[in-house]
Amino acid sequence: MSQEDDLRLLKDCLAGTSDARDAFVRAFQGLVASEVRRSAGRPLENGRVDELCQEVYLALFEQDARKLRQFDPARGILAAWITRVARQVAWKRLGHVIPEGSSLRGDREAPSEENGSEDRERLRASLAALPPRQALCLRLLYERGLGASEAAALLGISRQALYELKDRALERLRKSESAP
Repeated sequence: MSQEDDLRLLKDCLAGTSDARDAFVRAFQGLVASEVRRSAGRPLENGRVDELCQEVYLALFEQDARKLRQFDPARGILAAWITRVARQVAWKRLGHVIPEGSSLRGDREAPSEENGSEDRERLRASLAALPPRQALCLRLLYERGLGASEAAALLGISRQALYELKDRALERLRKSESAP
């Protein structure tokens, strides 16, 4: 589908008809499932993938489609934005806080669900050791799933300053993770 078709589908979906919502889910189900699998960083059973996909659609449609209404076509492509939402939901539900591109674990595999709580506790301790502004930056971006513009506005800084703050925070976390 083209971006124009996607936007037409989005408009119909936001108008509130169940047929439009069903068509929206059908149109993006492959994309969402693919991103959920990729974001997990490990194989998942099909039932778990389906469950996570449902969580993505719940996130998009809950509270009168509040999340879906946040999409701004002037700032991006709908499919890419839905991919981002799917990634955030998968990370949150699977216990990931820092995305794979900014992983504290380097080249190691993503944590299993059994030891994920240990990793989360270690990450919480590491975040507590960061300067408050750096910790808040990471929490806004990765725990709350805000976009760069939203997080920058909340912090009262430019997007570029936000990226620099995030990079400093991640570098500090990496150094603390590799320290003996």
